[in-house]
Amino acid sequence: MVEASSFGSKNIWICFNALKSTLWGSELQDHSETYFKPDSGGRWGQPFLSKNHIDAINVVNLTNHWYQTPEMHAVLDIIKKYIQGRVYENVITYGLSMGGYGAILFAEQLKANRVLAFGPRFQFKDIDRAGHGQWRELLNLQPIFSPPQNFNSCEFYILFGSQNATDRPIIEDAEGLPLIVSDPHKRHVFPLKTAEHNVTEYLRQQKLLKSTVLLVDKGEHDELVKCIDPLIDKPELPSLESLEKPSE
Repeated sequence: MVEASSFGSKNIWICFNALKSTLWGSELQDHSETYFKPDSGGRWGQPFLSKNHIDAINVVNLTNHWYQTPEMHAVLDIIKKYIQGRVYENVITYGLSMGGYGAILFAEQLKANRVLAFGPRFQFKDIDRAGHGQWRELLNLQPIFSPPQNFNSCEFYILFGSQNATDRPIIEDAEGLPLIVSDPHKRHVFPLKTAEHNVTEYLRQQKLLKSTVLLVDKGEHDELVKCIDPLIDKPELPSLESLEKPSE
């Protein structure tokens, strides 16, 4: 399901929903036959963007299909026609986990200027690596859309929990983000000091989620880095003692 909200803002965000599971407060079954009420929740990012009068399109994934169904071709066409009928300075794709996968996967086709992805799964194989093979088997998923490679026309902002045992290897995968974004100047990866997969909750607890989203919307890179710098997991600097070596 595709929804749009318009306030006449200069940017538009394309929001891709995360996996529906008991972990996120939803049910595991196929939601494709469920009547999805407008106020029933389950939308990623759009309520916050609407509250701040920022135009958004929400791609509501009803079946946990990781955006790997033929209908996504029609969904992308709908979104592109909607955007082309309006004047926007920037298109920003946005998502968490499976939604982060969608935000990265379709950034090129949607001609995004920026991508904001929290704890994303970069590739189709990450379904199994993240322990979600049950949905792949249940829905008989096949990788219809291949991940973009060497896509350097937009800025990628990736935030993940550095202490999360599943996310860290995915982020560091040589076939993941470095392959997609070969230009290091447009690849911004922020490992955060948390084991949470849902790093948005971690940012919310630190009262920095709102600032993070709005700074990405404004394109204020330096301010964004300054904002989340206290939460970035940085390698410890060697102590003075370890630097001092006995003279030979």
